[in-house]
Amino acid sequence: LEAYGFRCSCERCVLEEAIYPEGGARREELRKILEQAAGAVASRTEGAQLAEQMEAVATAADILMDRALAAALQEGVVPSTSIYQVPSVALSAQRMAMIRGGFERASDEEVFDFQRQDALQALLLGSVANVLRGYALSLRGLNRYVEAAGAWQRALDALDQVIPGSELGAIVANDMLSNKLLAFHLDHKQAAKKEMRSALLRSHWAYSGGAETWRHFSDKLFAPSVLDGGIAAWKTLQAEDPKLDTGGYQALPETVPAVPAKEKPGFEDLLRKRAAQRGKKSHEMRTPETTSDVAKPAQRTENQKSQGKEAFPPSDGTGPSAGGGASCEVTTAVEDGVEQVTCVVNLPGLSSATEANLEVSESELRVTSLRADMPHVVCATLPLCVDPNSSRARWSK
Repeated sequence: LEAYGFRCSCERCVLEEAIYPEGGARREELRKILEQAAGAVASRTEGAQLAEQMEAVATAADILMDRALAAALQEGVVPSTSIYQVPSVALSAQRMAMIRGGFERASDEEVFDFQRQDALQALLLGSVANVLRGYALSLRGLNRYVEAAGAWQRALDALDQVIPGSELGAIVANDMLSNKLLAFHLDHKQAAKKEMRSALLRSHWAYSGGAETWRHFSDKLFAPSVLDGGIAAWKTLQAEDPKLDTGGYQALPETVPAVPAKEKPGFEDLLRKRAAQRGKKSHEMRTPETTSDVAKPAQRTENQKSQGKEAFPPSDGTGPSAGGGASCEVTTAVEDGVEQVTCVVNLPGLSSATEANLEVSESELRVTSLRADMPHVVCATLPLCVDPNSSRARWSK
């Protein structure tokens, strides 16, 4: 902070300075961990390789906090603050890890010392909260849900000490719950019971309103059975703590629109539908390279112009990509009596959705790369007329 022209002397900064003194070995270890995390992000690696790198950094940061705090407590240099009390007897880093992981139980004499030391360590983790969050994010898409839930839990431990009752804490708690549910087949009653209660409480601390508020913000994230389970879990929490009220929040009555909108399929529905299509050979698979409609965009465009519905300029007939190995696969299916069109576009070399531009008309799909070194242009003729406003897109590595 001195680089910005001031020096902070709050209790947290005083605590960190006592544990990581200027020129000390512990501060140098912390600096190396932060540089290692920055290097992993800058390497632009993806998937399991990135997760492995971030896991090593997050684990090293957690171990450093444990060891540094235990050593500073034994040296007697940790000051008491207005919120955090110093344990009367310092527990070793190994003992703290065993109790925290549930491998051992704290004795009656250790209970309060463990709680105080664990809170201090979580406060120190606030300085590396981005490292913990980076590890949790790196696990997305790898189906390692148990590890992801544990990573989000560690990030939440830090947030609870640094910014308790925050909106960010409520969001992280929901991410933790989501991964635990995916790992145990949506078992919110047993396997994810603790995570469900954690998400409900942090939502209430941030927004008030109890389970009704949590359900409102989580309506598109969880299945209806999980949302109903949240209501039941909140009632149990209120029975255990009568002071836990909804803060005067009253849910507004639902209003029925004059013309009910047709419900659009969610991403999970599209995944299930796609899996069914792959398993059944009877479904017709269409691609811009194999269908006979590729040569018809110009004709369709002229017809639409005459009706006042102009589409994209006609494609040049080079197929779904101008080069670079890009491809597009178009499939159709009927769901609840409504025909759906799904387009899967492969854009080699692009790392995120921000590097591509998507355009949809009634009869054509066009995806254009925004990177000069990867000039992909994918044009696909749709097998049926669609509503462009109903289109949805999702990026997947």
